[in-house]
Amino acid sequence: MTDRLYMDIHVLQVVPASCINRDDAGSPKELVYGGRIRGRVSSQSWKRAMRMYFVDHGEDIGVRTRRVIDLIKEELINNGIDAQTAETEAGNAVKKADIASDKPDAKSVIAFVSNAQVTAMASCALKKIKSGKDYDDKEYVKDLKTAVSGEPSVDMLLFGRMMASDPSLNYDASAQVAHAFTVDEAREEYDYFTAVDDLPGNDAGAGHIGSKSYNSGVYYRYANVNLSATSELVRLSKESAAHAARRFLEAFVYSMPAGSSNSYANLTMPDVVEVILREDRPISFAPAFIETVNEANHLEAASAKMEKYAASIEKKFGKAYMTFSLNEMPMQEILEQVERNIQEMI
Repeated sequence: MTDRLYMDIHVLQVVPASCINRDDAGSPKELVYGGRIRGRVSSQSWKRAMRMYFVDHGEDIGVRTRRVIDLIKEELINNGIDAQTAETEAGNAVKKADIASDKPDAKSVIAFVSNAQVTAMASCALKKIKSGKDYDDKEYVKDLKTAVSGEPSVDMLLFGRMMASDPSLNYDASAQVAHAFTVDEAREEYDYFTAVDDLPGNDAGAGHIGSKSYNSGVYYRYANVNLSATSELVRLSKESAAHAARRFLEAFVYSMPAGSSNSYANLTMPDVVEVILREDRPISFAPAFIETVNEANHLEAASAKMEKYAASIEKKFGKAYMTFSLNEMPMQEILEQVERNIQEMI
């Protein structure tokens, strides 16, 4: 892969009344930026939505779970091992690999594994069962570690994996997702609501009374993908790495966190999308919105601010290699061109 290549994604998206990412008090998350309170959606929230988008569109992704034992046990049973032996050996495998607790009801550790890694671990356990005492314990541990470190899913390479118990099993994230924030000042508002009892009997008044907080705004969203030689994506072929970048871009643009979506139906699409291939380093356009947008048309003003800031970056630091804009071509064409150009460049 090339020494330096990065894909920057800049998005402006109107999100009406919503609470897609709440804090511990149930209110929409916020931050203070430029001395003003802004609406915020955490990177974790949007990355979760992206992973679910992968699932919905047929990508084979990893699973974050405390139930790795159950996954290995199921594989062993499917290979003819009785349930009791399968459970015992599955627990032994995760303990030896040091990726989770060997207790089936463990609550403390969530392991991030791919389907291929689960299958490989089950194969190691199956080999141990069939060989009996002839399977050397040190060799078993080595085989399990190899199974857990090999064949990562694409979301592992993009979003990374941390195994605190064994750093050698970590994957550095090839992508970064920023916390989205509103370009305008956000105000928390409250929806006071009542529910009518369809069978009230002799009771007077509402069947239920409550309130829910929400906000709205134009969000600036930013993410990048490292496609350089230092990226974990080097594990893939050029074609697969380019496809992974395309899928990331597609998921970032099309996904929406599902928090309170049934209450608000805030299912908008981005109005502005800029995809930039860079050969220097990733660059966020967040400073464009250090001052809040106050014009009547927040979206139009935000778009102008971002365009002006992008131009100043090019003037100061040089032009980017290639830029794709939703204002100039439909999203599907951007996806196809980005994938094609990345494949050619790496």
